[in-house]
Amino acid sequence: MNTYIHAFTESFFLQPGESFHKISHPGGPPRPIQNVFVLSEYDGLVLRALETFKDGDVVRTSGSKWMIKGPAEYVPPVEVEIVNKRKAIPLDENE
Repeated sequence: MNTYIHAFTESFFLQPGESFHKISHPGGPPRPIQNVFVLSEYDGLVLRALETFKDGDVVRTSGSKWMIKGPAEYVPPVEVEIVNKRKAIPLDENE
């Protein structure tokens, strides 16, 4: 049986013999379908690596945390957990 992970924003129909199920992470509970996070310039996401993986040119080790800042669209890979979403608080009118 082949397993495919699809990243898309459109709906689709399952073909005969295909099934749809949640992504499981070894040692953890099943994870829900991943959403696309649309971040404005004032938004950020705190992320944690569930296992060691390569993120572009950076190797993220299991348990490491980092933050991505908007504006951006972000689809977390299966190796990443969203710890929380942050919003910048302007301290002055001109900031």
